[in-house]
Amino acid sequence: MAKTVIVELIEVGDIVFNAPIINVKDLNKHLPQKSGYVFKWYEFKGYDREGDAVMSVKFTKLPSKVVLKLNGVTITTSTEISKGDLKLGRFTADIPASEFDFEDYGVFVLKDAGSGLYSVDSGRLSFVIKGRENTAPVVNAGDDANVVLSNGGRYELNGSAIDDVRVTDIEWRKMSGGDYTIEDATNLKTTVYLKTKGVYTFRLIATDSDGVKAYDDIVLNCYTSYTSIYSSPDE
Repeated sequence: MAKTVIVELIEVGDIVFNAPIINVKDLNKHLPQKSGYVFKWYEFKGYDREGDAVMSVKFTKLPSKVVLKLNGVTITTSTEISKGDLKLGRFTADIPASEFDFEDYGVFVLKDAGSGLYSVDSGRLSFVIKGRENTAPVVNAGDDANVVLSNGGRYELNGSAIDDVRVTDIEWRKMSGGDYTIEDATNLKTTVYLKTKGVYTFRLIATDSDGVKAYDDIVLNCYTSYTSIYSSPDE
């Protein structure tokens, strides 16, 4: 399930002469879980009364839950984020995947290219994270069944996996039983060939795009022939 991430740049405080004037821009983004946000230079656009360009950004207060990073390293209040860093997409925010429906913010100042000073007025970077916790896939391996060796021990596995995000990985895994072969262990619908009589258990495992796993088992009773189907498969 996607999270709605609202990022806002808001001017706060009084404008000071020779300091950059922060332009306000509201940003609305839809991000999947475990994704980050890459800031753009124009989001921090500003100017001062002498026409000097904004050269860099620095945060005087960091968000408490959202992690701000420069080149993959968590920033501090002494980190200076240059215009070049922003243009190259090096300044990012990591949205916590395990928390939902919260607000967070940081406070930043801008440095101009003329004086080399940071603005006395500051901007507010706000995050509003909305969403719900991802649930595990709903997996069905199918009903238990009988298989006979006289028919080549062949059985058509026909499983299903439904998820609120997206199923990305499928695996059929033998949990118990004798020798076997399988045509494609990564497909919901595939064919398995049992080689010896007995009881086999196969597990269908589904993984979604957030790494959440779920499984279901199917039991196959393998007999030598149709005439022995009413006797124990182990006899």
